[in-house]
Amino acid sequence: MFVVMVLIYWIICGFIYGLDRKSLLAGKRETIVYCVIGALGLLLSIGLLINSRLPGPTQWITAIYKPVSRLLEP
Repeated sequence: MFVVMVLIYWIICGFIYGLDRKSLLAGKRETIVYCVIGALGLLLSIGLLINSRLPGPTQWITAIYKPVSRLLEP
């Protein structure tokens, strides 16, 4: 079942890329950024599919600002 869901995700990503292909031919930089963001989204969705414990955005912000808050304590 897992393999089928991953294949469905790949097919959906390929379909979306196929729809945007003509607009991405204008610039190389835009194509690279689009593919990187798409790949990250695909990896995150597969991670959620296997029920891994992925941190949320608020946990990332807490991890970044926690050392700063320690420096600012009196």
